[in-house]
Amino acid sequence: MGQRLSRRLAFYAVAGRNKGNARGACQDAVLGKSLHGVSCIALADGAGSRRLSGTGARRTVKIVVDLVVDNFSQIFEQVSQGDVTTPSRFVLNSITKELGAERFARRGCLEDYACTLIFAATEQNQLLLGHLGDGMALSVENGVSEVLSWPDNGEFTNETYFVTANDAVEHLRLSSEFLEVPRSIMLASDGAAVSLLRRSDRKVAPAVAKLCEWATSRSRKETNSVLKTNLKDMFCKKTIDDCSIAIMADPRAHMSLEDTEISH
Repeated sequence: MGQRLSRRLAFYAVAGRNKGNARGACQDAVLGKSLHGVSCIALADGAGSRRLSGTGARRTVKIVVDLVVDNFSQIFEQVSQGDVTTPSRFVLNSITKELGAERFARRGCLEDYACTLIFAATEQNQLLLGHLGDGMALSVENGVSEVLSWPDNGEFTNETYFVTANDAVEHLRLSSEFLEVPRSIMLASDGAAVSLLRRSDRKVAPAVAKLCEWATSRSRKETNSVLKTNLKDMFCKKTIDDCSIAIMADPRAHMSLEDTEISH
């Protein structure tokens, strides 16, 4: 067996500029974990109209990261063989079971914890992606950035899908692939995505490649500091929404990029 490849992870979430710095103000949540050769990042965006959605988002990313890391091979094989319903139910039922437990039920109903979900996981050259709702997944391969999974807003632009919905299984998009070259993955909430796509032609902003480049060559602490600075000083100026980003960078994809508008 070859040497296990460890991805570099970085993630940060900030509250929208009109919310202040109160505890729990940010309804976005991000998390990442690497264990036994499997790396996973997850991002959840709490429903703005639900009073406990920030708690729901934070619990959801914890549940999903642990679940996917522990069951990566099984889920990857099922999706690769064309069965997306079984793993979708497995993931979503695990979330709703915990959010429906007594300690959460005492504070509110299941829908009060509503949030979107997007996650990515790798083991060696295998990539697994899950996407529910209006987040976005981007990738950087050979220095080229592109959208890997577009937002799903439902019938209207201001609608989306949440993990607590009865029909969530029908809308959770799962995909798997074998990577031929090193690829870094970035997840972004809809608030952060405003700064990552050019409105005129929907091209991916240079910041995506640059941030992934930072993650390949710097510690998580350093990259998280860069993410925090940019989310607060640049991204939040373009939206009143919470902004969050999670990166899973392949250290073999270290690129030589020209300087772009990234604050250090």
